[in-house]
Amino acid sequence: MKFQSIYKIIILFVILSQVVKTQFYDLPSKKLTSVETIVTYSLSWVDDTLNPGFVRQEDMFLLIGKDISQFMGVNFYTFQNMGRDYERAGKMQEFSQIPMDRFRTRITYSIYKNYPAGSLTYIDKVMPNIFLYEEKLYDFDWRLIPETAVIQEYNCQKASTHYGGRKWIAWYTIDLPYNDGPYKFGGLPGLIVKLVDEKVHYKFELVKLERPVDETFIELKERDYVKTNRSDFLKAAENFRQDIIIQAKSAGIESNEVQQKMANKMKRRNNPIEY
Repeated sequence: MKFQSIYKIIILFVILSQVVKTQFYDLPSKKLTSVETIVTYSLSWVDDTLNPGFVRQEDMFLLIGKDISQFMGVNFYTFQNMGRDYERAGKMQEFSQIPMDRFRTRITYSIYKNYPAGSLTYIDKVMPNIFLYEEKLYDFDWRLIPETAVIQEYNCQKASTHYGGRKWIAWYTIDLPYNDGPYKFGGLPGLIVKLVDEKVHYKFELVKLERPVDETFIELKERDYVKTNRSDFLKAAENFRQDIIIQAKSAGIESNEVQQKMANKMKRRNNPIEY
């Protein structure tokens, strides 16, 4: 890839990572089901294995409908919906004046469970494309462990599984009769209240459950997705990261400040949730 091409990609990545105000939000979408329950999780994770003391945090939404659920970042979900509402009202100039700091996010994926039926649909961007792939729903070999704990006032039981190169420990409660949980996980006899990988690099913890105040839908935007599979998506994400690092290194002293900044960021993002 030529230097000018990778430079353009870097600029695009910088712009989009800051949440672009000029983005087109009001895309056609398909309403899959209405939301009955909103579960909020806190996600904390280690980006850089060489600096495990620095832990990032974001809140995540699990929107549960009758047969379908959706999992995504709270900031990403809120910003996209706000942009759509302002755009529909013809108030994009006002929208552009809103401080963006409170919407900063590192989580741009959306996960649809049991859509299509029996499958999981994963959507995320690797510049310049937005990828979509499907997996079998809840394809986990859960091991139920005879150990209990009280977490968030819920009586929980323990289970473990392996997925995405990690061993995961889950605590679930039958007091909340949803066979769902954070990220791609689910398929246990109750809602997952806490989920952590063995190295404690990724941890999801339930914050609250609530009913939507207004009618809310799980929606899928209709756009030109690059359809792929999980393995090829992970390769694309890693290749993008490595391209930025390699191009900055090969440019040497001629590389500019933006290029070096992006390369350093990518070096630190060496601990993806799946690999």
